[in-house]
Amino acid sequence: MDAFIGKTLVVGVLFVDNQERPVDRYETYGRIVHISDLKGIVIEKFDKSGLFRLPPDTDNLSPASPGRYQLKFSGMVVDNPDFTTFWTVENTRTDDIARFKATGFAAPGTDGTERQT
Repeated sequence: MDAFIGKTLVVGVLFVDNQERPVDRYETYGRIVHISDLKGIVIEKFDKSGLFRLPPDTDNLSPASPGRYQLKFSGMVVDNPDFTTFWTVENTRTDDIARFKATGFAAPGTDGTERQT
């Protein structure tokens, strides 16, 4: 898993209701700073707003083709990311979506608000 540390990851998330209809979307990108079964895949977001967590599933990291990636909903541009990943989150309440956009998937046993110091 050390081969992923320091690599740039583009993240896309689709939020759907219980009938699988899209209710919101989110995109971010950052540098992978940690991967473990306990904390998952952790990136430091490039906008310096903190850490963002994903489940510890490196099989869901796809190698990115070289080039410029303009994120569809945010308009951010990422040059030559190393990996991309996409997730669908189901049955999420509005306040959960806001928390998710701030910190990602909460690590087991936490509230998901940990920040890098």
